[in-house]
Amino acid sequence: MKPSAIKNIEIFLLPVVISLLGFAMNPGLSHAQDSEKLIPFDTVEQVFDAMEANQDAARTDYGGWIIYNIKNEGSYTLWSITPEDHPANPTAIRRDVVSLDGVVSIQMATLCQAEKASCETLIEEFREINAGIKERLENK
Repeated sequence: MKPSAIKNIEIFLLPVVISLLGFAMNPGLSHAQDSEKLIPFDTVEQVFDAMEANQDAARTDYGGWIIYNIKNEGSYTLWSITPEDHPANPTAIRRDVVSLDGVVSIQMATLCQAEKASCETLIEEFREINAGIKERLENK
C-alpha cells in the first residue's frame, strides 16, 4: 500500500476520534501499559479471529486494510490489520483513543510478524497519523 493510502486512514478515523471528545476517560486505562497487556495475542491471525468473534467490534474494510472499532466506556479501541500485499504484512496495530477534559490521547501497540525494517516504517507512519489526528483536534 502506498504511504498516501495509509495517510487516508487518518481521514477515515478522525470522525471516530472527534466523537470521543464528549466522553469521560476510562480510569482503567493506563498511559504506561506495555504491548503485552495491550495485545494479548501471539499472532495477527489470533487478533483477526478474536475481532471477528467479538460482537462489539465493528469491522470496516478500507483500502485493503481491515479496521475494527470497539467503543468502550469512555474510550475507543481501534485495530488495524495490514492488507495482504503490504510490506509489513502480517501486522496488527491496536490504538486506544481516550479523552480527558478535552485532551485526546492515543496509545498504540503493534504486533508485527514481518521484516523488522518494514515494521519500523509502518510504526512510524502510524505515529505520524496519530500526531496528525491530535494536531487537527487541538486546532479545532
